[in-house]
Amino acid sequence: PGTCDKIVKPIIEEEFVKRGIDIKENPALVAHSYERVMPGAKYVSSIRDFWRVFSGVNKKSKELAREFLSNVLNVENYPLTELDNTNSSEMSKVMENSYRATNIALTLEWARFAEKIGVDIFKVRDAIRMRKGTHDNLLRPSLGVGGYCLTKDPVLANWSMKDVFEIDDELSIAVNSVNVNDTMPTHTVDLIKEEIPELRDVKITVLGVSYLEDVGDTRHSPSFTLVRLLRENWAEVVCHDMYVEFWAELETEEVYNDLDKVLKGAEVVIIAVGHTDYKTIEPAELVAKCGTKPLIIDCSNFLDDEKIKQYKDLGCKVKGVGKGHIAAL
Repeated sequence: PGTCDKIVKPIIEEEFVKRGIDIKENPALVAHSYERVMPGAKYVSSIRDFWRVFSGVNKKSKELAREFLSNVLNVENYPLTELDNTNSSEMSKVMENSYRATNIALTLEWARFAEKIGVDIFKVRDAIRMRKGTHDNLLRPSLGVGGYCLTKDPVLANWSMKDVFEIDDELSIAVNSVNVNDTMPTHTVDLIKEEIPELRDVKITVLGVSYLEDVGDTRHSPSFTLVRLLRENWAEVVCHDMYVEFWAELETEEVYNDLDKVLKGAEVVIIAVGHTDYKTIEPAELVAKCGTKPLIIDCSNFLDDEKIKQYKDLGCKVKGVGKGHIAAL
């Protein structure tokens, strides 16, 4: 919050004055509207066919913003929401994403608790989500949080409070959620170490390096932190992702598209991202490709109980984020 009104608008007004433009007769026109875009097969639809919030620094800015958005978005089925000012619109964006980040951080804490007392957190989550309208938006724990919104917006909002508005306070819950989510890959490494304390020269195959299933976007992917941590433990890491040809954030890491190649000889297989191909591969097929009996790590309920049982019947150990019930299967 504050970007349009306290940063952009004054810069434009300063330039207007330099050029002899009367800012009272010709005020700066600045509007703000944030997207709720979701990368993937429905990318365009997530922009066009979804509710949009907007505002402007003055009445004319709001009018022009409404006109523009009405020409490019499906406002008939998804009416626009006009807020009082750009501070409101900007706050809506970062508060919305802070809510989601905090929601995930909450489930990550409870996932660790569930692992210690023999509980499947995902079944608990399903039971809670039965309360429609109040609890059905409880998100799920995973390897961590990636993408370009949830990983930064709470921190930027906190910076705005302190440095733009000069308010002596902080958004401690929102910021702490980012800290919790950023360190979650460490927990996945800990799960591996519960079975294999020394990772030096252990061949570990990471399935998925994007931050979201069935897309090739690697920005702020938690797999980045995971791979870095594994290499710090001197593990032999190989990465696979059928959607990623080049990992820009980790240029030294080759990402393979050949599943047979990366699985051969694997001692640990981490299902890091829920790509459809990973969730549908049969346990017997994966174990055959490995030629070993690897430790299987499920980072976000990608394996149902039946598949977990099949892996165990094949001689594999299985562990998962929030899946404390596995030992009893």
